Amino acid sequence: MVAVAEITGRREIGEEHFNSIATSYISTSQRIAEHTATTTRPRVMINTPYRDAWVLPSENNYMARIISDAGGCCYTTEGKGNTSKPIDIEQALLYAESADFWLNVGSCHTLQELTSQNPRFAKVKVVEDKKVYNNTARSTAPVGSDFWESGVVRPDIILKDLAMIFHPEIIAQEHTLYYYTRLN
Repeated sequence: MVAVAEITGRREIGEEHFNSIATSYISTSQRIAEHTATTTRPRVMINTPYRDAWVLPSENNYMARIISDAGGCCYTTEGKGNTSKPIDIEQALLYAESADFWLNVGSCHTLQELTSQNPRFAKVKVVEDKKVYNNTARSTAPVGSDFWESGVVRPDIILKDLAMIFHPEIIAQEHTLYYYTRLN
């Protein structure tokens, strides 16, 4: 962001914008940390299977980190680094069954679309409880995902979305979901 601002002769504006995003993220994550110090963090499952493999992030992955900063506890794979690795679908279903929330379910916009991918999903508690959220609230032409486009430079908004999902009592008066939508 700052590099592009420098190229266009607007470095100060780029730095101000970058710093405001960082400040927003840090202050939000601090409020969440204070709140979750005395509460249980919800367990969070992410993704859906792709070609008979379910990919989960490692602990240092971007999604696992932002979920943690938002007061959640993401199921992850073992190992250092920030890569994602495939796990067995049966293990993933066990994680999903014990999860409090399920995020980033591919291109699904409804629970029916999700359960049509695999009928076993219909019996997963988070699906029954309708605690499934996808990052498809905003799209770009022709079929892009704004989450993966503008969200890259707006982690503060993603953090607030996740806080709104996991701990709405912290942020509900100042934020509405931007990238995420609840599946019905």
